[in-house]
Amino acid sequence: MAIRKLPNDLGFYLPGTLPGAGRSSEVEGEDVTSEMRSTIYVLVDGRRCGIIDTGMGIEAFRKVTQALHRLRVFPEWVLLTHDHYDHVANAGWFKDEMGVPVYCHEGDRALIEQPLRVFDEDYMMDRYGTTLRDSFGEMNRSERVYSDHVDRALRDRFYPVRVDETLQDGDILEVGSVEVEILHTPGHSPGSVSAYLPRFGAILAGDTPLWFGPGRCSPLGDFRSWVKSMERLLILDTEFIGWGHSAPTEGRSRCRRFLNNTLRRALEVESAVLEEITYEPQSVAELAEMIYGDNVRVLDEQREIAEDSIHSLLGSLRREGAAEPVGPEDGIIRWVATDRS
Repeated sequence: MAIRKLPNDLGFYLPGTLPGAGRSSEVEGEDVTSEMRSTIYVLVDGRRCGIIDTGMGIEAFRKVTQALHRLRVFPEWVLLTHDHYDHVANAGWFKDEMGVPVYCHEGDRALIEQPLRVFDEDYMMDRYGTTLRDSFGEMNRSERVYSDHVDRALRDRFYPVRVDETLQDGDILEVGSVEVEILHTPGHSPGSVSAYLPRFGAILAGDTPLWFGPGRCSPLGDFRSWVKSMERLLILDTEFIGWGHSAPTEGRSRCRRFLNNTLRRALEVESAVLEEITYEPQSVAELAEMIYGDNVRVLDEQREIAEDSIHSLLGSLRREGAAEPVGPEDGIIRWVATDRS
């Protein structure tokens, strides 16, 4: 959990890990995560700072607050890039312990304030027209896998937070003389946002710029929205892209190449999925294995992200009338193109 400096003396960040990759340790007699799971960014100007995402676990909160104390800076706001618990679980600590206001986009407010509602099937169906259980079923993840997922979430320490204000696309947050423009970049979640610092050519994009696609987002990920968000990031003059679970991309040419390659890969994936399900019905797992190959064999976590992205694409194709799930004659749900001529 080493603290690393941001370019241009903007502040610092604490690199996170892939979701689910945290280790457990004994602290004060209790098992706690030893990782904050997602990267925490702190923008500093003078004696003030702004915090983008908060990670999860008391150790992460202590690490950040200790750094702020050493630097003698005080946070003016917390911006949450999206509603996933590994990014927001500590927001309540900053609000209640330090009096820091918490901001997010309206699209994710409901699940930030009450994150366990994602498991409330009546609520999810009424508000979003789908449920997490349905998504797991369409990906042929067993009831046991679903139950394990719920159990892991319930074991994590959620500290409830009431959002102070929702922000819209184009709104500006300030830290001293530093302006942070809010970009609504949905896809990974309906209310995903990126923090853009035009003066420094920096984007802090949460989980938007994922290589596989929208990624860990079921059931609310949207492949089409994600592609549009990535296209929007591409046209910006960018020298630094920071996101939630990996080392940042630095340098204008590298940023442009990364975004270009990711978008190109997305178009290739869509074309490959349509070709495969036109030829014969395919399950989400079969498509992920076929398209991503060794990348999904190396680590189960990567397999889940790849499958979630494929499922998000299939969801977009279904809404467009281009694909539909079939079966399960053999207990496996597969997907087929509606126009197989």
